[in-house]
Amino acid sequence: MARKSQTGNNIYLRKDGRWEGRRRTGTENGKTVYIYIYGGSYDEAVQKLDEIAALQEDLGDENSFQRIAKEWLELQKPQLKPASFSSYTNIINSYLNPKFGERQITDISRSEFTSLVRDLLEHGGITQQGLSASTVNTILTVAKKIFIYAARERELSVADIQGIPVKQVRNDTPTLSKEDQETLVQWLYDHLTPGNLGILLSLYTGMRLGEICALKWKDISKEDQSIAVYQTMQRVQRLDENRTEVVVQAPKSASAYRRLPVSEEMARVLAASRKEDDAYILTGDPEHFMEPRGLQRQFKRVLRACGLEDINFHALRHTFATRGIEVGFDPKTLSSLLGHATVSMTLNRYVHPSMEQKQKNMNLFPELLAAR
Repeated sequence: MARKSQTGNNIYLRKDGRWEGRRRTGTENGKTVYIYIYGGSYDEAVQKLDEIAALQEDLGDENSFQRIAKEWLELQKPQLKPASFSSYTNIINSYLNPKFGERQITDISRSEFTSLVRDLLEHGGITQQGLSASTVNTILTVAKKIFIYAARERELSVADIQGIPVKQVRNDTPTLSKEDQETLVQWLYDHLTPGNLGILLSLYTGMRLGEICALKWKDISKEDQSIAVYQTMQRVQRLDENRTEVVVQAPKSASAYRRLPVSEEMARVLAASRKEDDAYILTGDPEHFMEPRGLQRQFKRVLRACGLEDINFHALRHTFATRGIEVGFDPKTLSSLLGHATVSMTLNRYVHPSMEQKQKNMNLFPELLAAR
């Protein structure tokens, strides 16, 4: 059974009970190209087709990169978290549309993406000093998804941009030396405010900035002082109102959900500092929170007060990982504590052995190097 929607699109009831709709999007090699959608009801199918029609009216040429990117993004929106949707939108608007936006997606070559990757690594970003390999990989991943959508759903002949290499530049995020760590810890103990307690927690658990900001006292077990990590706080852009807002949401990956045991010393500090269950750790107040950039500013003030070199908050996580390896954590345990999906991610991204640790390891086999 076929029916016509008000916009003139054909909608069919499939044998599996779903409604299938299609809308003409243009031509390719002399053949008409359609986009297909599926709905649980006729009205749902109509709504989806009307949304696509509105997108086509707004974005000009039917096979332009910016139109297809917009279509893909809108279809992904229901299954994306607000932070991910905002991130993808910013990537498209900041890096992909300025380069390819009005171009026919079928005319964009693999070599152009290879050139874009090189340019982003060397000159990308606000300072034009180049983006990190991780950021460029994320941009390339979004582009790949858009091209796959164009090929599968629009049946367009597009370039294969899979496997474009992104040179991994080692990110030498600073790690606190043992002396600087002792200086920082002593100052935090002497000035133990709720905000400073959050800095201590990151240093001795490896928790991420957003995880610390979202943490409430109810997330810390009174029985064993273990910490349940199951949400994170981020500031994301509200695209419809051109402003940002703070959101608390689940982590991106299943591996980020974890329960962290704490040391006996940290357990004593937590027990002595405990507030009501619904209160945020960083404020001691259930109604008011400290967002990530607020905690970052707090950390900068602490560093200045301690007379330490300026570093970013993420260096605390690096320091936790490096100290863990130095005292004998096995990689699998450390990876689990950090909330990583794989051990290799932990070792490659966070663990930077100091010269002292290298020397210690070299001294483990002096006899093998002794003259005979």
